Amino acid sequence: MLRQFGAASAGVLAIVLVVSVWSYDGGGADPAASTSAVDKDGETSATSRPKPPDAAQMPTAADRTRLRNAGADLCLDVRGEPKAGAGARLAPCSEAWTQQWTHEDDGLLRSAADPGLCLDSRADAGVVILGTCADEGTERGDDVRYDLTDRGELVPRGQQLLALAATDAAPDADVVVKVHDGSEAQRWRTDPVPTAEGSLSIARTDEPGARAVDVSDGG
Repeated sequence: MLRQFGAASAGVLAIVLVVSVWSYDGGGADPAASTSAVDKDGETSATSRPKPPDAAQMPTAADRTRLRNAGADLCLDVRGEPKAGAGARLAPCSEAWTQQWTHEDDGLLRSAADPGLCLDSRADAGVVILGTCADEGTERGDDVRYDLTDRGELVPRGQQLLALAATDAAPDADVVVKVHDGSEAQRWRTDPVPTAEGSLSIARTDEPGARAVDVSDGG
């Protein structure tokens, strides 16, 4: 009887171990959740610096940039946790991963906080949100791609009469697509992000006569 009980216990233990290993390696946890930041009150903070994305997916520092709105002097950010459906907003510029983007050669505007997500101009009736990146030529391909004009305007590839804009110049203002009017609210400047050495550099800018700058003490 004791021998049978011991065998049964060993079988149960083996099942528990298998389930535990499966839960750790593939338990279905949302990968974007690891990039969120939580403040002292237990709420998600979009301007706090979240944990960086997986290093294998993370764009290189040379490719990442912040996008500073010329009219508001605030940066393009994400509301709360970077996940599909999260709205875009303005926020004071910081080192947050949610403020870091790559504007790729094919027009994709990709989030550095979650490289599987891109800025979607059409999914929410004019309000710009994060959406799953889509291949060029697919149904949603133009919704997540933008052409950058020489004035720093980001024009959705599928809606050439519109441009990425802030609803006003205050922190937490929504970022939307509006009729292209050439205003400062629709102009965006590339802004440096911290490098591994703690210095900042501007790789490119759309301001006439601007030049590259290094700042040794951050900013």
